[in-house]
Amino acid sequence: VAALSLKFLDPYGTNKIVLFEVRYMTDCKFFEMIAFILLGILGGVTGALFIKASRVWAQTFRRLTFVKRWPILEVMLVALITGLVSFWNRYTRLPVTELLFELASPLRYVHPYWLWPLSDRGPHL
Repeated sequence: VAALSLKFLDPYGTNKIVLFEVRYMTDCKFFEMIAFILLGILGGVTGALFIKASRVWAQTFRRLTFVKRWPILEVMLVALITGLVSFWNRYTRLPVTELLFELASPLRYVHPYWLWPLSDRGPHL
């Protein structure tokens, strides 16, 4: 139903049901599957650890009396830490469409701090 709705509504104006279409010029090699499987396992373990850490945070930090009295302080603290950590990464500041375009474009140059797509004249700072 979602695919048919996107096809008929054409919200992106591309006559496709997706905003970006990725075309692979080569097939995956077998040894690459091992890396993909390991990344999947690592992502699952990291997600489980994040859930455990969230639970520990909720059980310990929320016992403090000033947090019980003013629960908005916890929200403000988490927002401040998230903002300070993610502000320095340019990919967390990009709009979603531009980020997807950069990640799906063939690369001409890879720099330690940014990706440089073929269709772009240079990195955005």
